[in-house]
Amino acid sequence: MLLAALGFACLLPVANGFAPASSHARQQRLSYGTKNTKQMLSMGDDLFENFKRLWGGGGGGNEENRDPIFSADDASDDEVAGTTPIASIPVQSIKPGGLRLFLMFYLMGMQNTPDRGTWQANQPSSEDYVVEMYYHDSSAMLSIELMDDEINITRFGSLPSTSYLMQESVILQGILDELDQCAFDENIPVNDRLLVPEPSNAIELARGTLSFG
Repeated sequence: MLLAALGFACLLPVANGFAPASSHARQQRLSYGTKNTKQMLSMGDDLFENFKRLWGGGGGGNEENRDPIFSADDASDDEVAGTTPIASIPVQSIKPGGLRLFLMFYLMGMQNTPDRGTWQANQPSSEDYVVEMYYHDSSAMLSIELMDDEINITRFGSLPSTSYLMQESVILQGILDELDQCAFDENIPVNDRLLVPEPSNAIELARGTLSFG
């Protein structure tokens, strides 16, 4: 019991390191908002945040001046600005919990692309099937929402920087590649796959609407 208590106490400073740094930092992200809900992280979510930190997210030199866990949930609907739908992929079936985890691991692995601290992956809620990707200059972010009948990819940010737009295409291409892998892995029975697009070429249709230069 004592060892467990000590172990949990050691985790708290790391988890607390992801709290919003200041009201000014929070204000800088208001244009990212999607909806007005706030969730307290469970112990399991705290452990997941610690794992993200160990993975290498937010490890740049400006970490103290950034607010890596400020979520779109912290903004009210009236404050939302610059919402740009990127792609919508209809699905016949989806396992949102497993797919959210799969995408989260992929985005975590892309946080240091092309440079350390370029991106910050985030799961804003343990209840909603949404993952987010913040850009280091705070000009915009990507949100991937997994719904019962479709997958929506949306950009939030009124004035995304040129640098953001260039790197966004890399992340989008990777997301579509990961979705394609989940949908068409022949080693997995169709009924067990994380998603089945409808029509079957829905991912490629979405890719065709995007410009990757």
